Amino acid sequence: MRKILLLILVMAMPVIAFASADWREKLSVEDVMKVITASHPQCASHPAELRRLSEKVLGISPAQNSDAAVSDADPAPVVGQKRLSNKDLIALLLALGLTEADLDYIQNVVIPLYNYTTENREVPANTTMNMQVDTVAKAPFDGCHFGIGNIINTYDPFYVDTCACREFGGKPKVNGAYPWGMVAVGNNIIWGTVNNILCMPSWQPLTSLGGNEPYENSCWVCEYEKGVRKGVGKNGDMLTPRVYMYNTRTGYVRDITPSTSKAYVLEDCLGLRSAGAHNGVVFLGGPGLDSDQGQTSTRSAFLAFDYNGAFLGQSEMSDVDGYKVTDVRRWLVYNDVLYCGVAIYDHDSGKTRGAILRWYGDMSEPFKFHIVGFTANEAGEICAHNGRLYAGGWPTNNLRQPAIFEGPVVPEGGLTPEMATEWEIKWTMSQYETNPANLPMEQCSMLRSYKGKLYWSIWYVQYAVLATLSGTNIKLSTPQGLAYILATMRQATLWRTGDFSEVELVYGEEELPGYDWQKGEVILPRPNASGYKPLYGRAGMGRYFTSYIWASEEYNGHLYFGTMSPEACIEPAVESTLNEEAKETLATFAALVGSSDATKGYEFYRMVDNDTPAETITENGFGNTAQYGVRNIVLADNGSNMYLGTASPFNLNEYGGWRILKFHDEDYVDTGITDATTVPASILVKNENGYVSISSFRNEKIEKLTVADLSGRVVYTETPNRGDAYLFASELGTGVFVVTVTTASGSWTGKVSL
Repeated sequence: MRKILLLILVMAMPVIAFASADWREKLSVEDVMKVITASHPQCASHPAELRRLSEKVLGISPAQNSDAAVSDADPAPVVGQKRLSNKDLIALLLALGLTEADLDYIQNVVIPLYNYTTENREVPANTTMNMQVDTVAKAPFDGCHFGIGNIINTYDPFYVDTCACREFGGKPKVNGAYPWGMVAVGNNIIWGTVNNILCMPSWQPLTSLGGNEPYENSCWVCEYEKGVRKGVGKNGDMLTPRVYMYNTRTGYVRDITPSTSKAYVLEDCLGLRSAGAHNGVVFLGGPGLDSDQGQTSTRSAFLAFDYNGAFLGQSEMSDVDGYKVTDVRRWLVYNDVLYCGVAIYDHDSGKTRGAILRWYGDMSEPFKFHIVGFTANEAGEICAHNGRLYAGGWPTNNLRQPAIFEGPVVPEGGLTPEMATEWEIKWTMSQYETNPANLPMEQCSMLRSYKGKLYWSIWYVQYAVLATLSGTNIKLSTPQGLAYILATMRQATLWRTGDFSEVELVYGEEELPGYDWQKGEVILPRPNASGYKPLYGRAGMGRYFTSYIWASEEYNGHLYFGTMSPEACIEPAVESTLNEEAKETLATFAALVGSSDATKGYEFYRMVDNDTPAETITENGFGNTAQYGVRNIVLADNGSNMYLGTASPFNLNEYGGWRILKFHDEDYVDTGITDATTVPASILVKNENGYVSISSFRNEKIEKLTVADLSGRVVYTETPNRGDAYLFASELGTGVFVVTVTTASGSWTGKVSL
């Protein structure tokens, strides 16, 4: 413990050069104490030892008799000062636990890495645009948690009485983490979810920092095999994903998730990662439950609906031109043709690769696809640029680094299967990254054509740094462990080109440190592989924890993009781990790189053209720091509004779970089509066999329910004074009805079918 405290002191203050004693004259004992307790709050419970250590580092003698005993309850006053020489200071640090080798390593390796990490991290200036941002929907509380594996833990995707949950000693839980796939059709926004994503079994060693048991902290709980979903082993937290359709004009949200009796693929679906729509059909798709543990045996899950939310069918996509589709991420409509990027499993080679699929189906035969492009990576992103399609890759065992792929010129009528082998690699991450071990953990996370330039981003799985560290002989609690993290951690980079004759690094690093696996040594910063120089700033747009540019969209002539920042995960992860070594080192690391409550949450940026740096719209999730990423951005309401689907895996945090935000540029250029007022999501409707369930999307009690037929004749009224209500076809008959629901917040009217 003391070694870690000393390391933090050496690193976090202007101590950096031992050759200068000036820093000590600018600090008080209290300053030093604050530095220690900022990252190690437990030290505050030992004030005397904390004070003595701080005094020694500053060279202060606490009393004439330096051997006098000092109790925790009554620390001795400082009656005199004696500055330690540099030689004596180093001798003191050695006496308190750091070896001579440690000190040499700190000065020659850790300090240069620390300086590299923290210097010149300028962030984009705040925007001056006129805008309106409103939360229009949020994940409902759908569980009540009483403890890990407790038999009375509940899950109801439709309604949970949070007051009753608290009254009986439980914690309201929100399982819905991401609006993972999202698409807009007219005034309807449709999204599919993933639940409790931090609890995927393969992430367990990372999110629990080396543990292999269920755990709980102040922000989330992972129960694994003890979760409410039984019969799926450690996937007990991975509840069946939901599908929602939100009408921005009525405020009604319909849960259109088909039952597993109609869509058995949902039983083995991790989540609905993607969404696309064309010619009357809405698709949602995602990987199988075990996809995070290797995609060779898993199956995918595809669902199809019409534009009114009626379920059209399902498919595993197990045979598309002889290949099994194992994942799907993005969809694109170009020249009236629908495409999507997928991962496919090649039975002959036993390897995973990517493909571009073209849709040849219709409402009567929705799952008719053919391959029109092969890629060595999983085709994670897809867009059209200068008459061609491009794909951004995720590493596979076929190509273990991300690449950008260019397709042939798109002919009239669209790409065809005969053109599938004409795709080629135009750029790879190894043209930038100097640390080969990082390449498999870097992926293309944005691909967007904007004003003649093709933009893309590469993200780095920051939490995986602990996984790669475990492959070395380095211990987390040593200066070498801290140096490894500082040397191999990466932030999101942003790139662009016109035609690949010249590639520009918009935000990134001119120099990169790394780790030499053959020598077992950290490598100090050196020029990136191709000598790229960033145009506007450092990776992460200057922010250390910005690992991912997750979504982008062009709106009102400007390029917008949102990020993922896992910074808010660090403190609760440290809190819950039983690994004291990891706990101390990660607390030290967070303190050194400047983790701050003020900047937790995602960032949202705007670029007004290709010649101007990005502007910061928010750096803290629009004030909700539990929201750590912008997963999706879509345009709706005739293009006048932009909707953000944001993500939070914090299932025990009242501000956790997914959110849908409406973003309106007050300077929006009117298209001549009147834009009606958006009504926030307020009422949740679910059609079951023979009845309709109705509840408040705001977790309020329904005060009054009025049902009328299409002629306006009232056929039923009720004053439930509870959170949910039901309409039965056996009582009202079948057909379409107009339902008005009143809660404490207001009244909402929409149509339901029985």
